[in-house]
Amino acid sequence: MRYKQIVFAFVVLCLCFTAFTAESVAHSAPAKVTKVTVSASPPIPIDNRELRYDLTGSITTDGPATVNYYWLRSDIKVPSANRITFSSAGTQNVTSHLNVVKTSQVQRLWVQIKITSPNQIISKQVEIIVPAAK
Repeated sequence: MRYKQIVFAFVVLCLCFTAFTAESVAHSAPAKVTKVTVSASPPIPIDNRELRYDLTGSITTDGPATVNYYWLRSDIKVPSANRITFSSAGTQNVTSHLNVVKTSQVQRLWVQIKITSPNQIISKQVEIIVPAAK
């Protein structure tokens, strides 16, 4: 009889442990970035030859996460790393600026955001057309 009680207790403990582990795994799935977009302001004149474009990125996560991202630009070959922290699911904006010196020809540039963690996702490119200097 004592043997049956020990086996019964062992089975109950195993079932409780299995249920606890399955529940823990279900709730501990890491959050991810579900959407990223970029927009650019109209040009803001700095002087007769230089313009500034204000860039806004919108990053959405489905839970708490630390998001690592880069601003990718057609005129910069080595972008710098950035990080933003989400305490819960939601959307946060990030900003940057693009200063451009006008040349004798129209310039066509692009900007986008690349998320590198917690998952990889990249925004669509936003085209920026810089008018030629007069």
